[in-house]
Amino acid sequence: MNIQMSINYAVRIINYLNKQNGSLKTGIEISKSIAMPYRRFSMIASQLSKKGIIRSVRGKSGGHYLAKPIDQINLGDIYLALQGDIQTNRCFQKNQQCTIEKIGACHKLGIICSLQASLATNIPQGEASESK
Repeated sequence: MNIQMSINYAVRIINYLNKQNGSLKTGIEISKSIAMPYRRFSMIASQLSKKGIIRSVRGKSGGHYLAKPIDQINLGDIYLALQGDIQTNRCFQKNQQCTIEKIGACHKLGIICSLQASLATNIPQGEASESK
């Protein structure tokens, strides 16, 4: 599986914050420490914060910290925070328009839906910590 760069960056952010033992770190400090463009950091940190993986504190003395212990964060949480729900191709989704399915010629729909359900169930088992 090819991990998207945004997920790679998110794992770096989470591991960096884990090593800070709860102390606030600014976005600039984090992005420089993990060799990540600041604008990209801001976008990813916002998504991680919305899903409760990290906390962001605004203001002059603000920063970021982990919202929960590292052992309670897994790759599935990160994936869902950045990519949204796991979905197969649009044409294979039951509520979408598929001209082949309408004529009963698509034999792949059941297989793809099973694969999608399996991915959604099994992806969260990977851990975010690089030390494990």
